[in-house]
Amino acid sequence: MIGTTEATPAVIAPGRALGKKAAVSDPRTLRMARYLETRRRPVIPKTHTLSRKTMKAFPELGMMLNDEIGLCTCAALAHMEQTWSTYGGEPRRPTDDQILEAYRRINGGVDEGAAMLDALKMARRDGIGGNRIYAFVAIDPQNHDQVRTAAFLFGGLYVGLMLPRSAQFQDVWEVSEGNGSEPNSWGGHAASVVDYSPKGLTIVTWGGLQRLSWEFFSRYCDEAFCLLEEDYVGSDNRSPQGFSLNKLAKDLEGLS
Repeated sequence: MIGTTEATPAVIAPGRALGKKAAVSDPRTLRMARYLETRRRPVIPKTHTLSRKTMKAFPELGMMLNDEIGLCTCAALAHMEQTWSTYGGEPRRPTDDQILEAYRRINGGVDEGAAMLDALKMARRDGIGGNRIYAFVAIDPQNHDQVRTAAFLFGGLYVGLMLPRSAQFQDVWEVSEGNGSEPNSWGGHAASVVDYSPKGLTIVTWGGLQRLSWEFFSRYCDEAFCLLEEDYVGSDNRSPQGFSLNKLAKDLEGLS
């Protein structure tokens, strides 16, 4: 099932385009719980912060054209690359041209948004600027322990939000009631999670950091993925936390 956002973000919130289509279900998409081996998993901290070091490397995170074009699905992937590369010791940022090229590969050049699953398949097949991800695994956004575990182990999360109009007027996104609080009444949006704490999460979007409560995340997040790059694993083909890359790679065969 593929849908479009219900609102026109250029009219509702100038300078903040959206672009995430409705979540797509694919039974072949891998699930995180199958690959976490608890005997090697460390204690997951209650608070985890990736944004501080990322912001030090990139004081200007970059709008990445998402103020004018509905390419949030690709902009979020590019923001994740900023964080991964920063922690890998060689900070890099995909160019706007590379991000736009990746977006056009998904939709044939028509600015109509994109499904996150299609963006992930593009990122694994072609990459943004040729920098491909190794794998992606779906997680349950309603399972906060799994959300924290995935964000801690894999350097953030790639999430989709069915944003309400009420969020346009909030400094911190919180659940409200009444007109404008309906899921997707603003539209669908993709972003990257960089921080979490007992109070909530922080995402990178529209060139900056946006905080949201766990209640907001539970109500409006309709899909979430952790992403894996090949550089993350060691010589034994496992991450330091026990992620079985061999098994994941085997199951990925034939996933297009």
